[in-house]
Amino acid sequence: CPRHLGICISNMGHDHWPLKKDPAIERWATMRETTYEHFRWTPRTVGLSLLFGAVIPVAIYEFIVYTSNVEDKARGTAKRSYPSLFS
Repeated sequence: CPRHLGICISNMGHDHWPLKKDPAIERWATMRETTYEHFRWTPRTVGLSLLFGAVIPVAIYEFIVYTSNVEDKARGTAKRSYPSLFS
């Protein structure tokens, strides 16, 4: 395996082929692996964090409670007690 061409990979123990690394792909991979080191709180990241961490889960929960209450009313059964986030 010629070392001056880069690293070598094996084909299940048979022949070895040289593999050249693409510097752009290596930079991208390094940034992906170390994202936490480069993260900064910006208005956009704060907004996205609130959206996916609070607004969407609360909306899903409230929709489930509302749907359950509508079904209980349609069936004529007693309304179930759920802890509400807003009342």
